[in-house]
Amino acid sequence: GMITGTYDIRILSRPHIWFKGVSIEEGKAIELEAGGYGKLLITGDDAVGNPIKATFFMYDPQDRENVLTSGRVNTALDVLSGDYYVYVDSNPDITFEDVVVRRGETTTLELPKRGRLNITANDFENKPLNIDYFIYKKGEWENLFEGGCTNKPEDLPPGEYNVYVNSDPDAKYADVRIKPGEITEIKLPEFGALLVKGLDAQGKPLFPGA
Repeated sequence: GMITGTYDIRILSRPHIWFKGVSIEEGKAIELEAGGYGKLLITGDDAVGNPIKATFFMYDPQDRENVLTSGRVNTALDVLSGDYYVYVDSNPDITFEDVVVRRGETTTLELPKRGRLNITANDFENKPLNIDYFIYKKGEWENLFEGGCTNKPEDLPPGEYNVYVNSDPDAKYADVRIKPGEITEIKLPEFGALLVKGLDAQGKPLFPGA
């Protein structure tokens, strides 16, 4: 029961549902239909066919500062019917504009197929080295597209890239091609070791700073 009058009614769903100017009259029952739910399913595999584990976030297309709801890639999510902007935290990120979810239906989005870059580096004892590298779009060496570390494969959208390896001395690789569903491997030159020995005036080994 409610006192007669005119009301704005908000349902605390995600997103909120508003009914504006609802008139409550004496002796009358008002029935309002609060939309309905559909499902959103975002599918995608990595470069070697394993299901991607990533989180996605849904926004009102006119308000991209406040997350309405979130889910996981390859898992269907119940969503109130409506239009959405979807952001997938997939490194690099992917966005979908004008995603429509309808009552009683499943909206399916497929992530683009990726390739994989693997840069290997070992020391003179053949132990893996952790060296940072930086990926740029083809023809660029300034606007960073993605970063990674040697011996840790990085999935990338298909295309051609420039790669800068901070290996001291540094190494640059231009026009590195990434193909969907394939692994592109770069092996850094083998490292050696330099040991300089010295003795002081008393015949004792010298140490840095001595």
